Amino acid sequence: MTAGLALASALLLRCGAVEAPGIALRGADGAWQGAAVALCRAEAGARGIGFAFHPYRTTDDLRAARGDDLAVLSLAEAAAAGLHGWTRSHEPLARRMVALYASARAGGVGDLSGRRVCFLIADPADGALDRWAHRKRLRVIRVGFEEAAELRDALDSRFCAAIAADAAAIPGGAPGTRRLATLSRVAVYAFCRAADR
Repeated sequence: MTAGLALASALLLRCGAVEAPGIALRGADGAWQGAAVALCRAEAGARGIGFAFHPYRTTDDLRAARGDDLAVLSLAEAAAAGLHGWTRSHEPLARRMVALYASARAGGVGDLSGRRVCFLIADPADGALDRWAHRKRLRVIRVGFEEAAELRDALDSRFCAAIAADAAAIPGGAPGTRRLATLSRVAVYAFCRAADR
């Protein structure tokens, strides 16, 4: 039985990525789409095997990426996953948007002066918000959250005038909101398990 399971897993390329538009999202039909999925499909096709794709949604998922054959992550996410010794693509596969979102009924960027702008702690949006506000000479009250659901609730309840978020933090987009500004873009790379592992 064990040998059969090992053989079955050898016939599948295991791949994953942090969910984000253009990188890895489920389509209306339930199938995964995006650059990470296309890369996984192409690599599996070149080897004449199938593939299994799954998202990394939590810190534990990132750590479990070490069990995959191919992972599409930012440099910070790869470090958190412990992918030391893995081969990284020289060029980014894609770039994830870090943006400022507000409710559809909110005003413009200038209306954020002196108001709360919320973000996820240790998210790329954290630093991007500071740099953007400095360039715009806009003083905002920064409020950090630990979970994406809390961040979204803070916007929905109007505790926050806007949220700064990596697209990975709100993979389905932000229904009922509009993007006020793009703060930055985070490069994501393909990481492959070293051949000797």
